[in-house]
Amino acid sequence: MKEKAVRYSGYFDEYELASSALLHAPLGAMLAISDFQVEIPEVLQAIRFHTTGHQAMTDFDKVVFLADALEPGRDFPGVERLRRDVFRDLDHCMLLMINSTLEYLKKKKWLIHPRIYELKKKIKGKLEKQYGATGISDSLR
Repeated sequence: MKEKAVRYSGYFDEYELASSALLHAPLGAMLAISDFQVEIPEVLQAIRFHTTGHQAMTDFDKVVFLADALEPGRDFPGVERLRRDVFRDLDHCMLLMINSTLEYLKKKKWLIHPRIYELKKKIKGKLEKQYGATGISDSLR
C-alpha cells in the first residue's frame, strides 16, 4: 500500500503514512480518481475521511463513515444497537461510534489520528447544544 502512496506524496500527513489503517482512506480517494475517474468532490471527500472523519463533515460523509464502521462484517459490543439507531440520530451514532473506535484503538495501542478527537469535540458540542449536557445519552431513548 505504501508503494502506491509514493506517487501521491504530499497528499498524506505523517499519521496516515505511519499507519496502513489510516493510509487506506486517502489512498482510496486518490485511486478513485486515477483508476476509476471519480471526479465528484463530495464522494472523494467521503472516501478520503471515512476512517478519521473531519470537523466539517457533511451528512453524506457521516453516512459513509458509519457505513464502513457498521458494515455486516463488523462485530463489536453495541454494533447491533448502532445499526438500528443510525437511522434515528446520525450525530449521536457518530459520537457513539467514535467513542467505541477510540476505546478499541487505545486498547490495541494503535496510532490515533488527532483529527478524530477534533471531530468528537465538535459533534459532542453540537449534541450538547441540541440536547443539553446531560441529555446526550437520552437522545436515542
